[in-house]
Amino acid sequence: MKMRSAVTVLAALCALEAPAHAATLQERVRAALKSGVPRSQVSLVVNDAKALGVPDAGTGDMLGVMIRARRDDVPVKVISGKIVEGLSKHVRADRIVDAADRLEHAWKQSETLYRQMAGHFLKEVPGSGEFEEAMAIAIFNGMDPDGLLSLYRTAPDMRESYYIEGTMALTSLISSGRSKEQSMSFMKKEFSEHRSIEEIQKRTTEIMEHPHDDTMEHEMGKGHGDTEMNMPEQPGMEQEHIQGGPGMDVHGGRD
Repeated sequence: MKMRSAVTVLAALCALEAPAHAATLQERVRAALKSGVPRSQVSLVVNDAKALGVPDAGTGDMLGVMIRARRDDVPVKVISGKIVEGLSKHVRADRIVDAADRLEHAWKQSETLYRQMAGHFLKEVPGSGEFEEAMAIAIFNGMDPDGLLSLYRTAPDMRESYYIEGTMALTSLISSGRSKEQSMSFMKKEFSEHRSIEEIQKRTTEIMEHPHDDTMEHEMGKGHGDTEMNMPEQPGMEQEHIQGGPGMDVHGGRD
């Protein structure tokens, strides 16, 4: 019933004779559907934006990012997920569009990086898309693609799952407030010593849960660094980084 209602609203939006200011949104809806963006994703963004009173122009810009993602073969569900996350936090429309656009760009960078690795030391080609996603999220959170490549080169010829989990752990450290430099230094040490995935996850969790522990400070290096905010803060709203860790589903295939 909920899906039928969403589709009805979307169909009505496409069919209505609306004033000039709404024409752009109608055109964007049609363009999104024509480009192959799943109707469910279009409905989700349009209906959530409408419920929150987002101006049509802002909603149209959000759909524009989704259209570009589809054109560039970036999973639309990942981009629409970022948009819906921003809407749920009442982030301003232009900032949501900026964050979604940056995530789309980060994904394209991750695909380039993946091809570089595939030509040198990655065992499993092609992969499931999870590695590109993990790298995209790390890049979105401020990691440099060349820095990631240098990390992977410290432990060549490992399975893709090893790089995925290590990248997710790296992003978790940055998200917890550690500087990119500290986090990368720690993870390179873990990779160079060929620690198991379980060991890396355990040690990462310890650092996050005990930020003032002397042993952990020694592992990470002194001090804490500032992290880049993905969505500028609105009154009464906490900021958070996209992560690929437990409890948050950022997967969704290439829809």
